[in-house]
Amino acid sequence: MGYIPSLWLEVLREFEYFHVFRYIPVVEGSLSDNTVTSIHEDSWGILWADTRNCGINRFDLTSGRFSTYPMEVYSDIHLQASQAVRCIYEDHSGRIWIRTNHRVYLYRENEDRFEL
Repeated sequence: MGYIPSLWLEVLREFEYFHVFRYIPVVEGSLSDNTVTSIHEDSWGILWADTRNCGINRFDLTSGRFSTYPMEVYSDIHLQASQAVRCIYEDHSGRIWIRTNHRVYLYRENEDRFEL
């Protein structure tokens, strides 16, 4: 059996229950890529996951679905690498920041988007 990249989350610790999330092209709300490079759980319990070249994913525990926020998309492989997410950070005010190699993005909750 081959290796299948995926995201495993421990959903209910008292029952030792795990759920596997994968990118499934035909399923809306699935993880945007099978290679997760960083994860952050914010103070509201929202899980943020960065996927290789596919942007940030926000996991809704209630629906069990992901929302995807693409970072800038480049056709040049060197520019793609420069937009790789290096850090998902929550400041003391609860704002979510994303740092790439060359830019910093702030999540605007009321607009449900990231901006430079």
